[in-house]
Amino acid sequence: MINQEADCKGCQYNRQYTPEEMAGILEEMTSRAEKGDVESMAVLGTIYSMDKWVHHDYEKAYKWLTLAAKKNDVGAIKELANGYYYGYYGKVDYGKCFKLIQKAADMGDEIAMNNLASLYEEGEGVERNYKLALKWYERAADAGYDCLEDIKKVCTIMGIEPTRKKVGEKKEKKEKKKDKYQMGCLGCILALVVFTLCMVSIPNLLIEKGMDSVVGYVLGFSISFSLTRLLYRMLRWIDSIPSKKSDKKE
Repeated sequence: MINQEADCKGCQYNRQYTPEEMAGILEEMTSRAEKGDVESMAVLGTIYSMDKWVHHDYEKAYKWLTLAAKKNDVGAIKELANGYYYGYYGKVDYGKCFKLIQKAADMGDEIAMNNLASLYEEGEGVERNYKLALKWYERAADAGYDCLEDIKKVCTIMGIEPTRKKVGEKKEKKEKKKDKYQMGCLGCILALVVFTLCMVSIPNLLIEKGMDSVVGYVLGFSISFSLTRLLYRMLRWIDSIPSKKSDKKE
């Protein structure tokens, strides 16, 4: 069974309205939608799909959701898929539901990814395929959707260990790599600045103290390089402290 959560862009109407207020909202949304506003089309379709604000009108819902879906509004695509899955437009059509959910999942929507995995797991609208179900559950989890129990269930059926232990695990690893890369770049820039300053000041200071200029520059280079290397190692050590603590917690 797919997740029936309404999630259209701009669907901010999340409280109860008086009939007069909702009539005004519908009039405004209809006016915008008729002028080609995709967000208004999606909102109208969602409102007419539910019994939360007005009595559902699946004919109008289908009209506006279809128009918004053709404009690639991901919320409208998912809501339209829900209608086909539950038979709101006359009859249940898992095939059309699958195609729409596939499109929304390919657009990067985590709810659609989870629903696509569910369709593969149950064999609804497509041949049952646990491998593809696991793939899309993993993608949904990596995107931040809590489907760890579904992953565990599919992995048990396949006879393998669960492939994800927490939501957003892969995304978190990418962010950690990015942070380390940025810290490394910052460390290199800082080390280069320190080395340049040392090379400008230390040899001149040694030469002023009476040291031969060649010896002074060679010794100055050696001291500058050693100080810069020490600084860079200290930065690397400081950067490693938080990650070690977080690894222990995990």
